[in-house]
Amino acid sequence: MALSLVFNKMKIKYLTYLIITLISDSIYSQFDEYTVKAQFMERFTHYIEWPEGSTIKNQEIPFRIGVYGENHFENKLNEIAELIEIKNKKVELREVDFKSILDCDMLFISKCSEEELNKIIRIAVGRSILLISDSDGFGKKGVHINFYNKNDKINFEINISSTRRDTFKISSRLLKLARIIE
Repeated sequence: MALSLVFNKMKIKYLTYLIITLISDSIYSQFDEYTVKAQFMERFTHYIEWPEGSTIKNQEIPFRIGVYGENHFENKLNEIAELIEIKNKKVELREVDFKSILDCDMLFISKCSEEELNKIIRIAVGRSILLISDSDGFGKKGVHINFYNKNDKINFEINISSTRRDTFKISSRLLKLARIIE
């Protein structure tokens, strides 16, 4: 009888462990790296004012988010686009090449060569396109916002020189959360 009681307690502990593990894995998978980055990208728009002359105030044109290079977001950006508006506008997502970069309000740049990055920046300078990436060193090379990982957490840095050059106005509330680079 005592052995049966010990066995039942072990089964309960094992089942409890199994349930907690499954729930934890399920919750974690819902908030993977690119889900968090997609949410950050949407939230950034609440704290950034686009330059005068941009299409942001034209309600007939959707807010256009482009992805250059490999799209790691899968459907995460699509889910955001279907559920919310950015700057009181519908959201349109597209994968872009050099020719279609100018059709974006926000551009996420996946890993690419330095030559490609330089070309993207040359195309985007002064064109009211917020450049975002998640590659080491891209912030220092001219991307406005760059994600980086520290202590298993997603953080971001803002290149103040680039945002000023392209006349984006960044809220001090957002700047307080970022690592600032020049």
